[in-house]
Amino acid sequence: MADLTDAAGASALAGALATLSAAGARLVVEAPDGTPLAELSLNLLAPAPPAAEPEPPADVADLATTALVHAVAAVGVPVDLMHKRHKLAVVADLDRQGFFRLKNSVERAAAALHVTRYTVYNYLKELGA
Repeated sequence: MADLTDAAGASALAGALATLSAAGARLVVEAPDGTPLAELSLNLLAPAPPAAEPEPPADVADLATTALVHAVAAVGVPVDLMHKRHKLAVVADLDRQGFFRLKNSVERAAAALHVTRYTVYNYLKELGA
């Protein structure tokens, strides 16, 4: 390690100037004559802005579509690859949300699940709804 003292024994790191701000901190080490020898800066990062709130549904039809899309996505299987148990899970989720109280909801669910409306009614009967 280098010796930072002069012949008279005075430290070469005679002064240090520190500043703090909302953006961070800065430390400057100066020689006795005021010449800067070293600088250390710390920058504080601003927190990420909060995630935007999703827009509320514009109308009941939009709300029904959103519920249907989320119920299908929650199963995690594309509709074309779904088996009866997957489609039953979608219908059960929709029923818990009150989806089937809406007008034309059975037809809408049947179209989304690629089944007939009679199949949706049978699923609801099987679920005890």
